[in-house]
Amino acid sequence: MTGLRTPLCDLLGLEHPVMQGSPGPWSSPALTAAISSAGGLGSLGTALVASDQIRVQVERVRSLTDKPFAVNHTLRPLSE
Repeated sequence: MTGLRTPLCDLLGLEHPVMQGSPGPWSSPALTAAISSAGGLGSLGTALVASDQIRVQVERVRSLTDKPFAVNHTLRPLSE
């Protein structure tokens, strides 16, 4: 049995067409790296993370996997 292969897999270097939905503030470098190492696209959520900590978290993911991953960063207003 062969796995499902899509053009997106080829474009991003994935084994499986699976993308992790970054779980907001509960995202972690370990979860992101685990998804990527398993052949999907891990995603590190950074919407409420300070910029210096984003750098630390990205470097941590890089230390845990050599596979591709995404950084999901959205700018949200803190007040209206």
